[in-house]
Amino acid sequence: MSMTLADILAPIAPEQLFAEYYDKQPLHVREGVAVPARQYCTRATSRDGHPLPRQDGTAAARFALTSRAAQLGQRLSKLTRNRKAMEVLGKFTADYRYRCGGNDLLADAAPAATEGEGSATFHILTPGTKAPSATLPLAPAEAEAAGWLLSRNDVAEAKLRAAHPAIDATGLLAKLAGAGVLAPT
Repeated sequence: MSMTLADILAPIAPEQLFAEYYDKQPLHVREGVAVPARQYCTRATSRDGHPLPRQDGTAAARFALTSRAAQLGQRLSKLTRNRKAMEVLGKFTADYRYRCGGNDLLADAAPAATEGEGSATFHILTPGTKAPSATLPLAPAEAEAAGWLLSRNDVAEAKLRAAHPAIDATGLLAKLAGAGVLAPT
């Protein structure tokens, strides 16, 4: 049995929904006055029963998807003409941070991972694990550190040491540089 939005909302009147579950009346954004709950919920229920565009790979589905994408592009182009909207969007983008349990995922890994005075920086020459000269025998901990290292463009010795303290960072960087995988910068 498939349920529609009207079936879900049918047992609860809109006024009861806002009174009991939200303990407030919805406000009109522009005018700041209370909006009758029935009028507020009408917009949500008016989309009920309208099918979503098909995504079965047919020509009609591709046309529906491209036409909706074009409509979205037209709306965005109208929005970008508004200077105030672009300022708000720019500020939002600049201030946005991924939040996950109080941890800023875009922040540096740790203060200890900063480059020091004697920290050498290396640039990855060949992405992947195949060295141009030959294969390298690595211990399992070194192989894990090498995988971490090769997933970046540049890496400092201090960052490698902070990320993998169990290995000899200087020795591993020397091995990889000798094999032609890294180049000191």
